[in-house]
Amino acid sequence: MSSYYNDPIGYLQNVQKNTKLSQEFRMLHQGETIDWVAGFFYEESDEEWDFTTFADGYDESQAMVNLLAGRTDQNIPTQSSEGAWWLSADRTEWKQWAVFGEVTWHITDRWDATFGARYFDRKMDKTYWVELPKNNLSVEGVLFPTSDEDDWVPKVSTAFQINDNSMVYALYSEGFRPGGTNRNRGEPFFPVIYDSDKLKNFEIGTKNTFADGRIRLNATYFDMKWEDYQLEVVDPSYGNCGEPNSPPAPNCDQPWQKVVANVGNASSQGVEVQFDWVVSQFFTVGANGTWLDAKLDEEVVFLETIPAGSPLPLSPEFKGAAYAQYNWPLNWGSADNAWIRLQWSYTGSMYNQVEPNSVEDGFPNPQLKQPSYNIGDLRFGVDSVNWSLQLYINNLTDERAVLFANPYEFDYYYDRSRISVNRPREFGIRWIQRFGQK
Repeated sequence: MSSYYNDPIGYLQNVQKNTKLSQEFRMLHQGETIDWVAGFFYEESDEEWDFTTFADGYDESQAMVNLLAGRTDQNIPTQSSEGAWWLSADRTEWKQWAVFGEVTWHITDRWDATFGARYFDRKMDKTYWVELPKNNLSVEGVLFPTSDEDDWVPKVSTAFQINDNSMVYALYSEGFRPGGTNRNRGEPFFPVIYDSDKLKNFEIGTKNTFADGRIRLNATYFDMKWEDYQLEVVDPSYGNCGEPNSPPAPNCDQPWQKVVANVGNASSQGVEVQFDWVVSQFFTVGANGTWLDAKLDEEVVFLETIPAGSPLPLSPEFKGAAYAQYNWPLNWGSADNAWIRLQWSYTGSMYNQVEPNSVEDGFPNPQLKQPSYNIGDLRFGVDSVNWSLQLYINNLTDERAVLFANPYEFDYYYDRSRISVNRPREFGIRWIQRFGQK
């Protein structure tokens, strides 16, 4: 084994502390023709976050020597007294307020229309710093990024009851995801502060029951348009860092750094279908599925050009689930019902990131296609008015599904990556006690 595998032994510590104060006031009215609601919302929050790497003897390890080779811009003299070679910390203060209102007009007994809007103002103040090692402030120093955003978002919807068993509806709404800040190291390609992205959503759907209510069928088509889409990417400013399983080049800094960037416009169209059937007094089956086309709507330039139409990460073209449940009466003490339920879910293949990078081309952040997977669960229960006893087996086949492949998050050079997987097969017993029941 090569000397550069002589890695330090240590662990990571992530300490977070959040405090929040929020208050909301509402006024509402319900009438024969008009319903309305109006309100005011206020929130303050303080977030503290310390991420520390502890490594025993890090300053003497060959791996660290190789990592630090050529990095004269940072002072890493010796191991800190606490054994912590790296600390990243931030303190964030959020303040936001909003006013909102919504009016529903009962045009007829079967036809409603709703109009609403929300105005918000959101401010952020952050202090971010790096100590390398701990108690030794790095040359990156301290950053004081701020953010101040305000906007309003509308909502319009209508619903028509065709008959007692079927209705159709349409909805237009807008929303946003608040902006934030990235951890800053070196000279990043993307700005430290990223803006909010805005969503325009349109959907139409129908809800139906058949066979005297024993069959339910719902379907929805949705079309979502994103402006200034927030995308988690690898900062390309660190460039090509050589081959895996070899010491890093002297000019290679930290290629695993992930940031959030506003990359332009994106869209997501799809169809959702839900089906439930009460086959008999004791037997019920059901299924649901989502077909999705999520992609970039315009070209994005990182180290390479990502063409319009590229699929968004972690967006499978299809995902769905099905279940079957059988109930039967029981006369066992106070228990009056027993049931058994089998459910199965399927998630299609998807990409871990949008950048089309590969190891063969020398990039430490390759794009990977995560395989599809199936997860099955089995449950058995006995119920009474006051309690329930349940036995369960989760993940029947002990599937090791890849939820997220993150090959650059840890150490590309020493072929160590992070892959998030689902929980293994679990057996368990659950007891539920209900109080105040007669």
